[in-house]
Amino acid sequence: ARANDKPAPLAGLVVAVLAVLWLRLGRWTWPVVAAWVLALGTVTVVRNRDYRSALAIWEDTAAKAPANPRAHNNLVTELIPAGRLDEALAHYDKAIALKPDYAEAWSNKGVTLQEAQRLDAAVSNYRKATELNPGYAKGWYNLGMVSDLLKKYDEASASFARAIRLKPDLDLLIGQAVYTRLKVCDWENFDSQIENLLTQVKQGRVVATPFTVLAMSRDEEVNARA
Repeated sequence: ARANDKPAPLAGLVVAVLAVLWLRLGRWTWPVVAAWVLALGTVTVVRNRDYRSALAIWEDTAAKAPANPRAHNNLVTELIPAGRLDEALAHYDKAIALKPDYAEAWSNKGVTLQEAQRLDAAVSNYRKATELNPGYAKGWYNLGMVSDLLKKYDEASASFARAIRLKPDLDLLIGQAVYTRLKVCDWENFDSQIENLLTQVKQGRVVATPFTVLAMSRDEEVNARA
């Protein structure tokens, strides 16, 4: 017989187990098998629930690969929503210690510091990220956001402009850039930027927060999409 005509080893084992159970238990075989299947299914559900938890996955990954900076960086993205900011910062420090030129980790650490209202420290981390990778649009966007919070609007506008040159379709970027310019009454090409923003909102793109759109638009269609 050909090799692929042979019974699968697992199938043969199952048949053998059922045969032994039948000889020993008779008609009680099927209730026992049903109970065993139910127990196995319960264990599988618990295991699947654990693996559906991104936090559990990355905690396990970071524990098993402590020298992997990306594992620490990715773990933090799950720690922050759980409110575990101190742990998040500790893992960013581990990622940066392992890979000092890891621009994304520097920027993400800045986001965590910003959420903790440590704005000056956040600025330092965003600047480090953009120094390491001047082409990192998200780093420039984050620097613009914290500069806006610190009311350093000129610096914020410059950072947003840099981000737009690098990645104009970055979510919320255009809206934030326009809104910051509005705060300092910078009207150069302002109408065309507003028109561009509202056109993109109509196209379903995530270019601004609802608040920003409602502050700049009287168009019912645009406002409905905000």
